[in-house]
Amino acid sequence: SAALEGILGSGFQSLVHRLENSLKYALLAVVATVLLIGGFIQYGIPALAKMVAFSLPRETELLIGGETLELLERFYFDPSEVTGERQQQLQRQFESVVADIDPSQSYRLQFRASEKLGANALALPGNTVVVTDRLVGLIEDDLEFDTVMAHEIGHLQQRHALRHALQSLGTGLVVIAITGDVTSITSVAAALPTALVEAGFSRDMEREADDSAARWLKLRGLPVSLFAGFLQRLEADHYKKHPELKEQTQQGVGDYFSTHPATKERIARLEAQEELPL
Repeated sequence: SAALEGILGSGFQSLVHRLENSLKYALLAVVATVLLIGGFIQYGIPALAKMVAFSLPRETELLIGGETLELLERFYFDPSEVTGERQQQLQRQFESVVADIDPSQSYRLQFRASEKLGANALALPGNTVVVTDRLVGLIEDDLEFDTVMAHEIGHLQQRHALRHALQSLGTGLVVIAITGDVTSITSVAAALPTALVEAGFSRDMEREADDSAARWLKLRGLPVSLFAGFLQRLEADHYKKHPELKEQTQQGVGDYFSTHPATKERIARLEAQEELPL
């Protein structure tokens, strides 16, 4: 009858309405979940990595740094051919920069040859800086070496290597942050060489280290362009060794050292700090 059809029609419409609302809410829930996961990956994990890195005992950091250096020695480094006299001179300069920036901490400087890494400097957990022979060979003014060391000390002060490796642990990092159990953190040492050599530091980490170099130069009354000029020479040497990367950069495929900010961007940012107060 008409009355029955009316009842069925009303019920059917009500069911359709509920399903439509349910679908809408389900889609909203999916979108919200995706946004939350994306936000956690972009902001949450780096924040957790920073918290864990700064809460690690000094002994653990030294252990990770030592194991990382051993792995690098095995796969990337050869004994340095820089003369002992030159190493001693650069060591004195390094100690002078440390005294200006962070005299309360103990830092070590190591020299190694590396065909694979070319002109490079690495800041390892435990306050160790490793400089390659090729980078030493690029230095035209010893103040350039000092600016590079100020940059690397900036990486060490912010524990960038540890944070970078911890971020690669993903959900494992969450467990460490919640439980405080650092027994599994030794896996960080295995991840660090690849992370440092192939991926480098994040853009934000490089900018923080650049800021450290800029502050040191201004503290000494030196132009920030001193570091910017060496960056240009370092980039030119890098592209000389890997010309295919320069072509990719010109085509907009990537920029300097993959995840690093492009050198032009870094230089522009450094130059903008020239007139800023300390």
